[in-house]
Amino acid sequence: MSKDDMKSREQAVIDNYNRAVDDVANELISLGINNDTVSILPISKGVASHDIATLINYGLKVFGESRVQELDLKLDELDNNLAEFSLTQEKLKDLEFHFIGRLQSNKLKKILNRFSLIHSVDSKRYLVEIDKLSKTEGIKQGILLQLNLAKEDSKTGLSEDTLDDVLEEVLKLENINLRGFMLVTPYEDDIYKNEIYFKTAQKIYDKNIKVIKSIDTLSMGMSNDYKLALAYGSNLLRLGTIIFN
Repeated sequence: MSKDDMKSREQAVIDNYNRAVDDVANELISLGINNDTVSILPISKGVASHDIATLINYGLKVFGESRVQELDLKLDELDNNLAEFSLTQEKLKDLEFHFIGRLQSNKLKKILNRFSLIHSVDSKRYLVEIDKLSKTEGIKQGILLQLNLAKEDSKTGLSEDTLDDVLEEVLKLENINLRGFMLVTPYEDDIYKNEIYFKTAQKIYDKNIKVIKSIDTLSMGMSNDYKLALAYGSNLLRLGTIIFN
């Protein structure tokens, strides 16, 4: 890629990000919601290191990734090419990552060492494993419970009728910091077919935030349906395509 092409790409990513920020702000105004309560998590899985560096240099520090190995390769590339990416070691040290992928027992330790918040905890088994490893590592791991309210076989996650049992378990664990919930939904061309799941997730969040002090996050909404998610109380949007397309 030529220098001119790199500059053009950098500007495109920044413009895309700013457009997303403005669109979210305008949507919140139309909904009468304080825009200070909503964050955008750029989903950088499958994204070139150069694009990530562009947003780091623009001031962003938190990104969403789904694979430990992919993240390690990106961090190595960024670290080994600081001058090319106009980065510093200080900027890399300030980075924070959220894990949005499917959990695997043999990779949990690496996930705990690299990700500040795990969005995809979907069972009591993983809760117990994360708590045990967190105790060994001397940390209190932030997690979200993944909701699969449509009960899709192709996705993991908790249904409304299995959630209470898992919540009862998580509150017993000393090295877990339950931050809230993350919703996955079926892919639909008509996003309003999923409206019932956003509504139910909001109900779950509103109910539990009153009794569990650590809860502060409802992660719902991606590039295609974030406006619907905002209407139902999402305060963390997972946006990838509209930023990095």
